[in-house]
Amino acid sequence: MEDERRRAGVQSIEVGSGLLRALTNADGPLSLTALARAADMSTAKAHRYLVSYVQAGLVSQHERSGSYDLGPLAVRMGLAAIERFDVVRMAGERLGALRDEVDRTVLLAVWTDAGPTVARIELSRHPVTLAVRVGTAFPLRTSATGQIFLAFAPDLARTIEPRENAEVAALRARVLRDGASFVDETFLVGVAAVATPLFHGNGTLAAVTTAIGRPGDLDPAPDGPLRAALQGFARSLEAGRS
Repeated sequence: MEDERRRAGVQSIEVGSGLLRALTNADGPLSLTALARAADMSTAKAHRYLVSYVQAGLVSQHERSGSYDLGPLAVRMGLAAIERFDVVRMAGERLGALRDEVDRTVLLAVWTDAGPTVARIELSRHPVTLAVRVGTAFPLRTSATGQIFLAFAPDLARTIEPRENAEVAALRARVLRDGASFVDETFLVGVAAVATPLFHGNGTLAAVTTAIGRPGDLDPAPDGPLRAALQGFARSLEAGRS
């Protein structure tokens, strides 16, 4: 019976999935030769699959180097899969209301192979020079979003930055103590941000909620209305999940 179910599938898709797995497991783009080797197939055969994957958007090819990486459709699929988690889905649905409450651009970031990655963003009416969109990955140390992952999900963070030093330890301790992170132009010039964690029911970090504004126009105070709104947003999701 099991053999019959396997024969009913499309074998070429199963074979070609080895290339997608290789790209998913890689630290970055791969050459055709390296990708074929990782998928255990000839370069000619790998190239035929990759041509189709590029056309479908599952794979992208760097114009100058010719190397391959996961494409825009693969990123959207990954983010869609993450959103199937109730807490992330609910947060995305309510993000517009949070934007209206704080009157600032807000975003929801989740962890992907690239690190902290924007899954949803709601823009405010306040103009902010922001080269960030869905799929943008944040650095761990210099962004408010990344610092939350660095502090509350250290095992994930070590896959990107394995070395722990005094600076990182102090940063983690501060964010854990405050329950939030604030940066002022350390990631993007002209942009300040406040970020807070959002947890799964089992206490593990699910996502990060971040409010973005201009320097001097974003109140990071622990007892300020912005921090209270972000933390209230997280509490409302926890209450709705119970």
